[in-house]
Amino acid sequence: VVPVAGVEGLDMAATGIDIVVAIPEPNRAGAAGPDGKVDHVVAASLDALGPTAAGGDGHIAVVELHVLDLGASKAFAIADHQIAHIYVNDPSIQNEVRRTVEETTGVATVIEGSMRRYHGLEHSRSGDLIAVSNIRSWFTYYYWEKDRRAPDFARTVDIHRKPGYDPCELFFDPAKKSGLKFRLGFKALKSAFGMRTLFDVVPLDTSLVKGSHGCIPERKDNWPVLIGNFPSLPEGTSITAPDVYEQLHGLCKREA
Repeated sequence: VVPVAGVEGLDMAATGIDIVVAIPEPNRAGAAGPDGKVDHVVAASLDALGPTAAGGDGHIAVVELHVLDLGASKAFAIADHQIAHIYVNDPSIQNEVRRTVEETTGVATVIEGSMRRYHGLEHSRSGDLIAVSNIRSWFTYYYWEKDRRAPDFARTVDIHRKPGYDPCELFFDPAKKSGLKFRLGFKALKSAFGMRTLFDVVPLDTSLVKGSHGCIPERKDNWPVLIGNFPSLPEGTSITAPDVYEQLHGLCKREA
């Protein structure tokens, strides 16, 4: 058993590691912790699972990283630009969760209960709480405290495993730009030959992102503009986002 500080630089193909299984810390009685985080991952080669698991060329590596277990979490958030949908699995802590989010720097408001209907967000999947950031902030899905413990998919384009939108996927990691084309080409070649590789070129530096959307801007000059032939809308009229659909649908029916 070889302890590994993090997943950076861990080439599964080179080390012979074929299987990754998440297990909780030993002091958590065989279950994920109260924060819903699994703190140890065991990665093993297929050879190590055979009759000679105790020896031979098999490799077993213990990788300390954070893998989010949403089902075991008492509360979790799904980040989407300047909106975060918060799901509380333990109703007894909902007030505490709301206060914690409200006190977080960058959060403008937290929508709860009947206020969801007022904002047009009354839906079974919209979350128990809905946080909205201020105009100069946005929500990231990052749930780890140290980048070295981030999961391997955090540095890749992987929209299905990330529990939230990641605008950093729009950028290449500045620290890895040297020889980037060669590195990507080599990784693509390895992948073409069936070898495992990780296209880990996405940065974890949120300061690279210079804009977002989702919250309603304070100044109407920054609101979206609807341009078209809409007889029922006098110039200068303001409508809600759901009403935009009705206007566009009516326009398409007239032109059809």
